[in-house]
Amino acid sequence: MDKEKYTISVTKASELLNCSKQTIYRKVREDKLRAIKKDSPYGEMIFIHQEDINQAVITKEVIDVQEVNQSLPLESLLGGLKEVFQLAIEEHTQELMKDNRKLVNGLVKQNLNLSQQISQLNRENEEIKRQNKEIMKALVQLKRERKV
Repeated sequence: MDKEKYTISVTKASELLNCSKQTIYRKVREDKLRAIKKDSPYGEMIFIHQEDINQAVITKEVIDVQEVNQSLPLESLLGGLKEVFQLAIEEHTQELMKDNRKLVNGLVKQNLNLSQQISQLNRENEEIKRQNKEIMKALVQLKRERKV
């Protein structure tokens, strides 16, 4: 169990989800929210898993459902569904674009690092070539001196 992810108190969870503490306790009992008891400066307290709260905030989870005894025209229902799907697609597209930007930025940084490494290797290669020329000149000079 990853205890460090259980960081949200019941009070904070109720504020974030705009519901009562009793609702949070009920959701914990119903296993709709993961929770553990931990020691705190105020004694033993219940803490909710961060991801569960994040997911509930993101999806704006419905807490109460009310029955409606009124028929809804098909066009209205389809229009509502279309709007919901468009919003979901837009949110998903924005997340994908943000992820793509992160990936592109990472690739640009890697490309820059590789370019710098290649430049450094080229400089080192040129230095080795220069040293090899000097060694070859020295060897030719030694060979001439031996013949003389």
